[in-house]
Amino acid sequence: MKTARVARPLALGGRAVFEAVCRRLESGYFAVPTAVTLLEVREHAYSSTGLIRLEAPSGTRELIAKTLASCPGSEDGKARQIEREHRALVECARTFRGAPDLRVPAPVAHFPDLQTVVMETAAGRLLSEVIGEARFWPRRATVEAISHACRLCGRWLRHLQETTRALAPATTLDLLGPCDVALATLAARPVPPVSSDFLAVVRSHVRDLWQRLDGRDVPVTATHGGLAPYNVIVAPDGRAVTVIDFASFRIDAAQFDYLKFRFRIEMLAEGPSFRRRVVGRLVEAFREGYGHPVDEESPVARLLSIGLALDQMAAYVEATGAPAVSLRRRLALRRRFRHHHRRLSETCHA
Repeated sequence: MKTARVARPLALGGRAVFEAVCRRLESGYFAVPTAVTLLEVREHAYSSTGLIRLEAPSGTRELIAKTLASCPGSEDGKARQIEREHRALVECARTFRGAPDLRVPAPVAHFPDLQTVVMETAAGRLLSEVIGEARFWPRRATVEAISHACRLCGRWLRHLQETTRALAPATTLDLLGPCDVALATLAARPVPPVSSDFLAVVRSHVRDLWQRLDGRDVPVTATHGGLAPYNVIVAPDGRAVTVIDFASFRIDAAQFDYLKFRFRIEMLAEGPSFRRRVVGRLVEAFREGYGHPVDEESPVARLLSIGLALDQMAAYVEATGAPAVSLRRRLALRRRFRHHHRRLSETCHA
């Protein structure tokens, strides 16, 4: 696998980036003559992806190229971000080499100056789409098939963490930052109203939990950072999962990925489409696959859980001022806002 070495980042955007990537791949990047075609470009919130077809004497295959979207930040910083993501893919590809049902996209190339990483595609559907089949009154076989995918996600996470578990000072982790950012967002927006008492109580509770960690070491592991159903692809036969999007890969609290994935599944029960019994089965399957006990009353776990809840509340506050957000999305965020407001009020006052 080769890496392009160009000293200065190039300021390109959109389709032009992927066309430049295709030219580099076609001009002798591979050991054999290869025709490269850009098939499709998709724009996302923080990145763009291009579907690329390679035609070589050995056959045809498709790749995914990912580049960072135009956003504030230096070109050098974006190039470093792409290098980190590529390195994460390389490390994880090595970690999961002996686990055929637990996968990551195989890295092919990266071009820091183009802020682009290229990887193999993963066949299948997003777990978030698969879970949609469990709405309302799903068949038992459907629930069990989705439960198996959630179980595989738990196994994937356990496999990632097994070789990277360590202890680190709590002060090396950003446990307060996400809470403070979300609280500031809630305080700055008058709609929906959040009382100053609520903000003060939550802020005080968060500080108390942080003080309990003073001078302590806590478990840390390699962390995906975005482990959620929208970043998991389920194979067509349902027997394997591929976790994608390693932009937030880092060393962090051992509970982070576990709590985030479970949090996302549990939130399904707050809407009208999913029965609580079905959601409970999916959560239990994820726990079974993970297989490690998690102390959810520890200060770290509680800080992480509060941060996830505050983030959802802040998402609704921000959506109220964004006309592009659909009514359906806004209603879902509103239900979650009320749910988390109630739970945090009970938890932090206790």
